[in-house]
Formats: sequence, structure tokens, C-alpha cells
Amino acid sequence: KSIPGTINIPLAIAETQTKTGRNVLWVGSTQGLLKIDLPRVDSLVKDSKYFVSVVTDILKTAPFVSQNPSLSHSFQGSYISSIYKDTQDILWIGSEAGVNAYLSKNDLFKSFPIPKGMVTSIRIDSFAKKYQYLITAWYGNGLTITDTNGLPIKIFNRVPRNSKFQNNGQISDIVRTDDGKLWIGTFNGLYCYDERSGKYTSYLHHNGDFNSLASNHIIALAKDNEGHLWISLYRDGADELDCNTGELNHYRHKENDTNSLSNNQVWRIEAMGNGNIAFCTGNGLSIYNKKSKGFTNYMETTKLNSLKGTIVSGVVKDHNGIMWISTNKGLNRYNSKTGSFSLYANEEGLKDENILGMAEDQNHQLWLISQNSVALFNPEKATFVNYDEQCGLTNKELTGPIVADGQGNMLVGGKDFLLKFTPKDFKFSPANTRVFITQLWISGQEWHFNKPIGQTGEIILNYPQNNFSCSFDAPEFFEGTSVKYSYRLEGAEDKWIYADTRNFVSYANLSPGTYLFQVRAMGADGQWTSDNKGLYLKVRPAFWDTWWFRIMVLLLVALLVYGLFVYRMNNIRRTEKLKTKLNSQLADMRLKAMRSRMNPHFLFNALNSIQELIYTNNTDSAYKYLSKFSKLVRMILERSEQQFITISQEIEMLRLYLDLEALRFQESFTYTITHNELAIDFLDIPPMLVQPFVENAIWHGLAHKKEEKILQVIFKADDRYIYVIVEDNGIGRTAAQAFKPSLSEKRQSLGIKLVAEQLDTVGKLAGREASIQTEDLFHEDETGQKVAVGTRVTLKIPILSIK
Repeated sequence: KSIPGTINIPLAIAETQTKTGRNVLWVGSTQGLLKIDLPRVDSLVKDSKYFVSVVTDILKTAPFVSQNPSLSHSFQGSYISSIYKDTQDILWIGSEAGVNAYLSKNDLFKSFPIPKGMVTSIRIDSFAKKYQYLITAWYGNGLTITDTNGLPIKIFNRVPRNSKFQNNGQISDIVRTDDGKLWIGTFNGLYCYDERSGKYTSYLHHNGDFNSLASNHIIALAKDNEGHLWISLYRDGADELDCNTGELNHYRHKENDTNSLSNNQVWRIEAMGNGNIAFCTGNGLSIYNKKSKGFTNYMETTKLNSLKGTIVSGVVKDHNGIMWISTNKGLNRYNSKTGSFSLYANEEGLKDENILGMAEDQNHQLWLISQNSVALFNPEKATFVNYDEQCGLTNKELTGPIVADGQGNMLVGGKDFLLKFTPKDFKFSPANTRVFITQLWISGQEWHFNKPIGQTGEIILNYPQNNFSCSFDAPEFFEGTSVKYSYRLEGAEDKWIYADTRNFVSYANLSPGTYLFQVRAMGADGQWTSDNKGLYLKVRPAFWDTWWFRIMVLLLVALLVYGLFVYRMNNIRRTEKLKTKLNSQLADMRLKAMRSRMNPHFLFNALNSIQELIYTNNTDSAYKYLSKFSKLVRMILERSEQQFITISQEIEMLRLYLDLEALRFQESFTYTITHNELAIDFLDIPPMLVQPFVENAIWHGLAHKKEEKILQVIFKADDRYIYVIVEDNGIGRTAAQAFKPSLSEKRQSLGIKLVAEQLDTVGKLAGREASIQTEDLFHEDETGQKVAVGTRVTLKIPILSIK
């Protein structure tokens, strides 16, 4: 709001950069062009409010770019309509004086003046049995009324003639009502001109007045059969004016309201003749029903059966009730009975799909205007005839609209000119219905024909020849007319591919199979050739993609699978046989181990201890000893049939055994059994596996020691092994050798040997190594010599299973 001349107009803005790295903001307004040097962001305090305040001050004081008409490098114009920066960093600025180019490298302008305006509206009116063409143009050229020969009858440079308003020479559309009044839409309001009195009546937008125009920027006008005038406003929807009462109704697009205009940008309005009003918008077509007071919208969606194109330029309802809608994607046909849409575009013969306008002539044919061509569409045959520069049409830019004058002539608006032509004067040569393939390349090598294409037969391509390219031509198809082509490769694609004037095509990495390549051509009559004889090609597969190779591979895979199956079964049998053997060995060793645990010497000593307690009248101790002894014997006997027991069961037997030994040794040693929160009820080990090492620690390590005697048994585990550590603080293995060996010691050595064999068998069953590790514990005395302080035995037992 701080920049003058920018209120209520589409803002034209762009940004460039100077050689020193400063940013320059260019803003267009209705009063000129502003060049704003912006400060560097890093040169200011990093405070957004401070930065905004600095920029605001710069905007308020920014000067307009100065002009000097005598200098060729000076900027020209005061009303800025658009600014565009291209990829070359050249700034293009449109104004009422033409186009200005700004070259930032040398800080110079170059102007390109437009000497005339652009036709925006053509109306045919009969007065005194004489046709008059009403033409409007913007950029100050005003309104011109001409006769049938194009000679001016009246010229209106400004509306009204003495108007002091800006843009009153920029006229967008005109309509003559039945009472002989001329309604003129401009960029600065609506005016009604009475030709008899020469007076003007203005209809303008007034802030706060609901019964005034919503905007002064008018785009198009239309009248209905009730004498109402329909007015489209730039980005503000449309207004309905009762020309008799002056009452206005407003129509706008509303979000999430399907019963409103599809878009507020209305480019054209058409009275459909049945009381309906058609609005051609920037987002589809809206049909207003005056009886129901509601809109029916036709817009492009992702659905197949929908309007194709967003910008609608025209609509015609023909005598069969079919509605034809021209858009930026071609010509749409809508059947209201079936609710179906069909699109006619390049593939059907339309040269330019971006249609700028449409009209129906007295023969019920449709005329379509594009930027560089005019097309005639026959709805009955669904064919196009295209008129362009090569068939005698002007090479200047066409802008629309297009109007049939009722005398066999067509009037087309253009940039700086009005075009009048008679379609019957155009002459076309008869069609040459043959298309020739001129060259063919197979995998980069040119293919030489010894027969015409239609007689060549099938071309065989061996792997890796699965790429082909070809060029084609329709010589002298139409005199002075460029030929359009479309092609398809049956076997790879079903639809014809529109190629415009391109006469070359390539296909790569074709799959094995049979193909038919076809080409057709179209000239100015919009008819495709019907002689579509093509080129047959057969791509043979690679040897590994043939049926016999696949069968061979399947057989080899089957043999391999069978061999693996047999090998696996034999391996399983060997494994099971080995497991059976190992289990048998484990059971045999278990019995031997049990017998070693239940040896007569242990039983004799236990019973003697009980007898001694009875003789000494130590009844409680005798009862306690006898209870533990009987429980231990019962456990050993019960578990003699089990190959594995849980750690908790092993700990229970160890406690009973250690309690008995402690009683025998008059409680001369202490012991602890820990398992560090181990899942002792779910992990299995062979029964009485630890007992020989505990017995060995008592009899060899602790029995000959006089000081405090301590025995520790620790159970640990990871995801693969169980670790059992038996540690004592006895005299050590070296000192124990000095004592005379006994049968008990030999029995203990046998027990440890049986444990080693059991662990070896368990390791084989698990497929992982088991081990027993024994180490002496030392510490240094005051003289620095190592003194034995005990022995540690570590059992590493593979985990076979978890319950």
C-alpha cells in the first residue's frame, strides 16, 4: 500500500542482481516502473521487525524509473502490465508504449513499440439492411465501427469521448441491444452509448455500494433474450444488469459450494438461447439456470469421463443438443443424454489444441481459432480442415474472436489487424493416400530393401537386434501444406501416437514377439490416410529366453533339487544315526557316572558317620544326616534314567551332597552356590556333572588346609553356553600331590574323566565345542614369591535346548 499506483491491479514484480551482489526489486504500477535497491540482509541486525521497517522506508521513497523518449536505451511507458525475467537474466517489461528489455549487465533499456492495438471483440449488426462490423482494440485505439468493406463509419478513441479516466481507450467488448444502444465494456467501467442522442451512461464500481459493479475491469459482455446484460469482471466473477431498471446481481465462486461459479476468472459469456447462461472460466465451464438459480459446473478431473482442459474459450450448443466446448486442450463434445465427454485434438486432426475462440456458421459447422491457424470442424463427420500460412492464411498472430458474417465470410481478430477471408476460396490438391518408409535402421545398421515395403514380408531380427529406427514421408501430399503424421507399433502399443510434422521414430529394447509398424498422414483436409500397410517385424528371443532353454534349465534345476534332497536326506540320516550313537554313549556314561557317585566307599563313610552320631547320642544330627543322605540317594536313583536335568535340580543335589560332606568334616568348611538370576528351571545339563569337581575340591583342596575353608559354585550362561565355575581356597594342586594317593583319589580322577567324556558327547550333539579348564590361584607373599591360594575349574557346556 506504500507504493503508488499498485492498488487493485495485478502486481507486476521481478528481482535482479547487480554486479556487486545487491538485489534490485522491480515493481510495475499504473504510474510507472519502480527500481528498488534492497539492502543486504547480513548488513542489518538480525531482527525481523527492524529489517521490515528498513525495507518499508526504502519502498516509500523509491523513485520511478526516469524516461527520455529521445534516447534509444531509455525506458518507455507509464502503465506497467507485466514483468518477466528470462533464463538469460534479461528483464522484459510490458507497458502501453510497448515492450522494454532491461539488460542488467550494462544497466540499459531497449524498447520495442507496438504501433497498434489488439482486436478483442467483433460483433455483427444489421442496420438499414447493411452489415456493420464492430471492432474494439486496447491500448488507446478505442472502438471502430466499419462497413462491409472495412471502411470506418465511426471511431471512438475514448469512451466517453471527453473522458478523463485512464484506460477508457482500452475496450474489451461491445454489445448492441434491441433498442439500438451500444454497451461498451472497458478497463475502467461499463458505458451505454445512445447513437441517436450521442450521450453516454456510465456504470462504475463504488466502494460500499452493493448495487454497483463489483469491479471496473471488464473482460466480456453478453445479452440474453430478456434484455439483461451479463458482465464478466477481471478476477471478480460476473454481474447481471437489468438494462431497464439498472438492478445488479452478483455471481461469484465460493469455496466448497458446487452451486456457484467454478472460477472467478470469466473470459467469455454466452447466452445459450434456452434461458441458460454459459460462463467460460479459467477453471472449466459454468452453466447458469435462471429458473433454478443454480450453476452446473464442468471441470477437468482425474476421471476419464470429464472435461479436458482448464481454460474454456467458447461454448456452442448445436441443433442436435450436443454441447461443444473449446479449451486449451482441444475441442470437447458433451452429450447431455449420456453424460459423456469426448475430446478431439491432435490425433483427430486439429493442428493447434490451444483454442482461443469458437463460432458456429450457418451450415452448423464449427470454426476454431488458434494463435497461428483456423480450423473448420464438421460435427457429423468428426473431421478437421486446418487453415494456416501455408494455405494462404496470414502469418501474423491471431488473437480471436472468430465470427461468421452470414455471407460466407469469416472475421478473425488479430494483433494489429482484422482478418477477413472466404473459406470457399481455398483450394486443395487431391490427397496422395500413400505413405512411404524411406529408410530403416536395425540396431544402428541401415537395412537395404530389395522390394517395396508392402511386399517385403516379415523382417526377422535376431538377438540382440531388438532396436530399430525408420523415417517416412508422404511426398506432395497436399500442395503447399505441411503433412502431419501419426504411427503405432502393434504388439507394443494400441493407440496411434501423434507426431505432428516429425517423420522419424525409434524403438529400443523390444521384447521378443511379432510387431506391425504402421504410419498414416494427414493434410489440410484433416483426413488420415486409410492405406495403412505396414512393416512386419519379428524379434527372436535370446537363447536363454527360448522355450527349449527354459525346459533345460527346469530339468537342471529339478535334478539339482533332487540331488540336494538326496544329499540332505542322507545327511539327516547320518546325523540322526550319530545322535543315536551319541545318546547311547551319553546314557552309558551317565550310568558309569552314577556308579562313580554311588561308590561303596561313599556309602560306607556316610553310614559310619550316621552310626557315630547315634553312638554319641547326637540323635538330632544323626536324624538330619540320615534324612539328607536318603534324599540324595533317592534323587540319584530317580534321575539315573534321565539324560538331562535342569540346573535347579543339579543345584538341589549339589546342596545335599555338600551338606553331607560338611557334616562329615564337622562343619569345617563353608560353601555357596550362586546362579546370577539364571533361568535355572529352563536350561538342561547332564545329571551330577559338577559333583566330581566339588568332591575333588573338598578332598584335595580343603581337607588338608588348617585355615578358613571356602568353596564356591557359580552358574552362568549366554545364548550358546552354560558356564559352571567351581572355586576353592585350598592348598592348590601342587601341594596336594605330596599326599599319598588313595583309591578315593583314583575314583575321583575316573569321575572327572567320565565328565570330560560326557561334555565331549554333548558338544558333538550341539555342534559346538565343550571344555574343562583348570587353573591354580596364586598371590605374592612379602618376599615376592607366589603362594598357592586355591584352584578354579570352569566347565563350558553347550546349550542343547531350552524348555
